[in-house]
Amino acid sequence: MKKVITFRQLFYLFLVVSITPMLTVIPSELAVGNGSSAIISIGLSLIAIIMLAVLVGIFLYECPNKNFYEILIDLFGRPVAKGIILFYGIWAMTLLTTKLWQYTWNLQNSILANTRVQLLFIVMGLLVLYAFQKGIRTIFRFAEFVLVPILIIILIYVVSSFPNVRLDYVLEPNQMSFSELCIQAGYVLAVSGNLFLLLLYGDNIKDHSKSKKLFARFLGATVLAFILVVLLVTIVTFGLVGSHAAGSLATPFYIAMKGISVLNVVEHFEPILIVLMFLSDFLGICLYASVSLRCVKWLCSLRKIRFLYVPFGVFIYYLSLTLCRSQFDVEYLYHVVIVKWNLIMEFVIPFVILIVYYGKRKIPLRDVTN
Repeated sequence: MKKVITFRQLFYLFLVVSITPMLTVIPSELAVGNGSSAIISIGLSLIAIIMLAVLVGIFLYECPNKNFYEILIDLFGRPVAKGIILFYGIWAMTLLTTKLWQYTWNLQNSILANTRVQLLFIVMGLLVLYAFQKGIRTIFRFAEFVLVPILIIILIYVVSSFPNVRLDYVLEPNQMSFSELCIQAGYVLAVSGNLFLLLLYGDNIKDHSKSKKLFARFLGATVLAFILVVLLVTIVTFGLVGSHAAGSLATPFYIAMKGISVLNVVEHFEPILIVLMFLSDFLGICLYASVSLRCVKWLCSLRKIRFLYVPFGVFIYYLSLTLCRSQFDVEYLYHVVIVKWNLIMEFVIPFVILIVYYGKRKIPLRDVTN
């Protein structure tokens, strides 16, 4: 397969895809406690995120030019590998439908309250189809192009809001037990676990020859940037509206930014956040759709999948309307199913595979054709 993706683009895509949940889902879920418990939970999640980053680094470097499916074949054989990939394909499609609904609710709760869900689905579907026609390289390069402006804008918002942050909202004494803090940390891990999905594109990376130190810097900077954005957004959100209000809002950071002036000059600047979340949702939907299609390709031993783009889009459209009929269905699916499923698929199974890999390390991995 043609090597068209760089390590930088892989990590940039992960960060861009994480922007919307960092601005919406994470502050809302961490509001079950208060400011102090949220900060502690983010700290606890950092341990697991670092472990996942090390796992990703091990496989990307020790199994160069191999994707996740090829690694599974080497370790377990083709039948077992296809069974695992089937499980990942079902998970990716469920994740994709949930992400589509979250994208529509973000828009409806902010600037497009009277727009029909079906129209928003179709618009996003056409954009994703156009991106796929341009090729996966275009998607990753687009993430590389938009990440830095997104982070700069978020930093401007955060710095501009500091004078209005109430420290008593943020530094309330923690009253949660360790197990409750770990449960809260799970919502951060459910987002950060997308780092694992980078392994599915191992056969597309074109710069395996770069030094391990450079790769480690990319990986370390990615984890650090993720944690810093989550921490700053959570502190600012809680410091402006309080943990109770943050827990009851669908887009707490967006609401918190209303009335904040940038450099005491520009006001009502918050609609730009909607653009940032739209870009993040677009790339997130592209990523989950790509993962789903790759799983179909590997399961069916297909060489080309371009002919599946339109049928797959129609299938996801109707699956989304069937699986979730209201915002309550989306919230139930995410909280009860997706969060736990993400932890299994992006943390538990990969670490089990890592254990198996080291158990068989004396046996060299053989080459596998895709």
